[in-house]
Amino acid sequence: MDIGKLLQYGLANHIQILELYPEEWLQASWSGEPGDFAEESHALLAQVCDEMHATATVTDETWARVRERYDDAQIVEIVFMVGYYHLVSYVARMFELAPEPWAATPPAR
Repeated sequence: MDIGKLLQYGLANHIQILELYPEEWLQASWSGEPGDFAEESHALLAQVCDEMHATATVTDETWARVRERYDDAQIVEIVFMVGYYHLVSYVARMFELAPEPWAATPPAR
């Protein structure tokens, strides 16, 4: 799955805030591939997003890695945020919402 495309509306509209992050992080966010993230924690979150999008759950292996890294409150927040952005992407696509005029566009691949 391509998280960059799934979240294109939200990511494009929030890129000004995201510019606080290193360029590598922004590029990996656009690509959506877990392996593109330099930090293991960011790659794990991308993996969670991919699995939740595809199956509405995560594998036992991914769940074990999440449990090792995050406490219960953080896990609840992760699940809610993935679900929230999934909903936003559905709404944006269903109603063909265009990014704001000032929104960023993803880099060409």
